[in-house]
Amino acid sequence: MAFNKYQWELYLKSNGKETVQHFQDFLDGKFEGYPEFIKKLVSGYCPDPDLVLYIYNSVLDAIDKIKEICSGPDAEVMMSLKNNTIDKKEIATFADYSFDPYASEWVETIKSIDNRRQRLDAFYKFIPEMIYTTQLKAFFMPNIYFPYYFQELFIVLNSVADMFDIELPPIPGKTQQLERIEYYCSLCKTFYEFANNHNLSCAELWAFLYDYGPSCVGGAEWISEEIPEPRNIFVFGYGPVYPEKVQDNKWICQGSPDMQIGDIGLLYHWAPDKCYTSIWRAISPGYYDPLATHDRNVCYGKPIEIPHITYNELRNDPVFKDTSLVQQNMIRMDGAPMLPSEYMHLLEMAKKKGPIPENVPLFELKTNISSTELLVERDVEEQLLEPFLLRLGWKPENWCRQMPVRIGRGISKYPDYVIHPVYTKNHERGEIVLEAKLSIPNNKQLEVDRGQAHSYAKLLTANAYVLVAKEGIWIATKDDDFESIAGYLWKELEDTDTFSKISKIIGNQQKNKQKRKNSTTGD
Repeated sequence: MAFNKYQWELYLKSNGKETVQHFQDFLDGKFEGYPEFIKKLVSGYCPDPDLVLYIYNSVLDAIDKIKEICSGPDAEVMMSLKNNTIDKKEIATFADYSFDPYASEWVETIKSIDNRRQRLDAFYKFIPEMIYTTQLKAFFMPNIYFPYYFQELFIVLNSVADMFDIELPPIPGKTQQLERIEYYCSLCKTFYEFANNHNLSCAELWAFLYDYGPSCVGGAEWISEEIPEPRNIFVFGYGPVYPEKVQDNKWICQGSPDMQIGDIGLLYHWAPDKCYTSIWRAISPGYYDPLATHDRNVCYGKPIEIPHITYNELRNDPVFKDTSLVQQNMIRMDGAPMLPSEYMHLLEMAKKKGPIPENVPLFELKTNISSTELLVERDVEEQLLEPFLLRLGWKPENWCRQMPVRIGRGISKYPDYVIHPVYTKNHERGEIVLEAKLSIPNNKQLEVDRGQAHSYAKLLTANAYVLVAKEGIWIATKDDDFESIAGYLWKELEDTDTFSKISKIIGNQQKNKQKRKNSTTGD
């Protein structure tokens, strides 16, 4: 939705007035209570208590530095800069921020380094200091910079931008360190243009970013309290072992943007011992974060400690020794996928070293295939097709049975099931088409039955179609214009690796809307 001035005015007349005043007090050099105020705001959308504390301490450090500058030899120059900052209405005329003499060290430090390792070191020094640094920038040049309190939380900022139709700059790739540092400047330009368009003061813009906007998108509701059964397993790594972390309920750390709520995160520690230590569950979707140390993050919860499985044990294990992770010495694992069979084997290795908790999530197939005699196609729908869709992560509200599809004047067709049906004035659409047949005993019958599903998929511009019969399922996708079709017997679908493969094709991936667009380089 667009920014609603009436609703904004209502906000300012209620709690928003106090929020704006807190930010204005900071800009006026009245710092008392400001760190606690920011901690309270951030807690409203950040589920990780350690991250909240980190932001709080960074704000404290920045305020101490501001006080030092204002009482030091550069005080007159810096306050002159603060009092004569370029008006925000002029921001749009600048293509970049090179006019800011105090920002050049950010970019120039990176530009001057040819050695990739040294460039990475400079980048990883900048990121942890970002809250502290942007707090300083925002105090002395408030019409240009805003303090950045979304570190590791870009998913919230992205949601706010989506809700208010604010187009964010394209997200740079993982290896684009310079572009990722400059991305903050691009965000400043974007949001100050927004403030200018809606006549917001600096303090009002900051209130919009850290109070009004997050409240409108539900605060911390991007975290799920309900954890569905896992459909995929991913590995993520961390440095030193912090036993207290396992006692926390929520932790934002590196992951994969393909992770969905309920997926398993297997934690591997690099130090002091190289080993798998615990199992976590994704309680948020995975997301890109260009202004975090790792550009792919997820919020984890429900941690369970398991007997540690060391790197040496993995290297000598017949299942794991030839996997890419072990072959690469476990150094590239920011959300690397793991097969269900590998995960279950890891649990067996852990059991040999000691007891594992009863609540460890297992990766078992539950197709609910009924042994009742199937007599008509409706039996196939109720006893095979619908339980299969539920296992793939779809819910009844995601599909339509017997969806009417118009073919010419006064003629309608009715596909058995359509995932994500969309009705428009001139054309119906759907993501996946499923047709139930009582029996498909041979290839001749398959060719007859697939023609109907193929035509429905074309009419609805679907991504895939699926035939479901008592013998098994057959899948065709638009990747090759539905030319090839892959079949699986129900017995084959009891294999968790096979089911995981199919889930990636026709499962409910619930993709996060925030994507990396128009990135100039790959990852």
